[in-house]
Amino acid sequence: MFAVLLGLSFAAVPQTSSKPDLSKLTSDERQSIELACVVAKTSGPAAYNQCLTNQLAQLSRSVRQPDLSSLSSDERQSIELACVVAKTSGPAAYNQCLTNQLAQLSRSVRQPDLSSLSSDEHQSIELACVVAKTNGPAAYNQCLANQLAQLSHSVRQPDLSSLSSDERQSIELACVVAKTNGPAAYNQCLTNQLAQLSHSAPQAELSQYARLDTVVATSSVSTNAVQVSLTRSSPELRKLDYFRGNWTVTGEVRSTLFEPKGSFTGEQHNEWAPDGLSLISVWTENRSGGTDNGKANYTYDPGQKVYTFDGTDSHGEEESATGVLTENTWTWTSNPTLSNEQTVTARFTIREISPSSYAFKYEVAQSEVWDTIFDGKATKAK
Repeated sequence: MFAVLLGLSFAAVPQTSSKPDLSKLTSDERQSIELACVVAKTSGPAAYNQCLTNQLAQLSRSVRQPDLSSLSSDERQSIELACVVAKTSGPAAYNQCLTNQLAQLSRSVRQPDLSSLSSDEHQSIELACVVAKTNGPAAYNQCLANQLAQLSHSVRQPDLSSLSSDERQSIELACVVAKTNGPAAYNQCLTNQLAQLSHSAPQAELSQYARLDTVVATSSVSTNAVQVSLTRSSPELRKLDYFRGNWTVTGEVRSTLFEPKGSFTGEQHNEWAPDGLSLISVWTENRSGGTDNGKANYTYDPGQKVYTFDGTDSHGEEESATGVLTENTWTWTSNPTLSNEQTVTARFTIREISPSSYAFKYEVAQSEVWDTIFDGKATKAK
């Protein structure tokens, strides 16, 4: 949004009331100019058309969209994630970001060959490099190369074929955090778990029970495995699938309680964890106070019958919340602490507008009055 404001300050830009010709823009440039002018569009056609004209004037003095055809599919995803904030500022900023990313890539390693990795190792290396992927292909490729170097000095994935289904689920749960740290850490965790298992008692025989719920009622041996099974098939958990995919976020900070007022933009990449028990979210944001990024984990607690959120940002700040879904509205509550050490009640509401868009609002209650801190809209990429 700031590029739009800067564009309005150029005296050389002609004032216009008619929509300019956008036919010479590429598809990505067209998306970028529409994102940059989305706020102006809500102020009427005159403001919208002037914003488009300002953006085209900036583009005429900037580089055009570079050729990305030599990039791999993963590198293309990475460069788009790295430039998603710039894309919301208009095609001039977006094209410059792409050009800068390609320049960095030309001085860095290219994407290494991952074909020798097992399926689990491939998932692990992608999880370990998911944040680096949002910083561009040079950072992403370097992360992959570093992970492969660590793996070359570590054990490879051990054979788990002798484990029962429940034991396999259990070992995956025990190593789920290690899996996000890369295949070397993941394989070491599996190896350690197998070593512990070799010195423990064998799994109790449960075949006498005809029904899974009977097992839960009469034996504690398979409680964890049952819980996993119930959670995996939970219709409540699967409702989080609404958020899976890539989302572009735009909004407005309306209170100075946490940061200065102003517009903000961002990008979210959400995907299911390998075990299918949680939705992992990686995000970047550009606000008036600066750029930030982070990672979060969403899941469903069948015991408490609530959704849970646990996240951390690039500054190390952590946040947890619980949520409920009522029809098409998600309501998340938390208790953040302000700079004056006062703990307040916060409410984050998401209203599903369509399968590819939702509106959101973050409020804080002080003295029993709800104040809107920020609000906005998210749109899912096609």
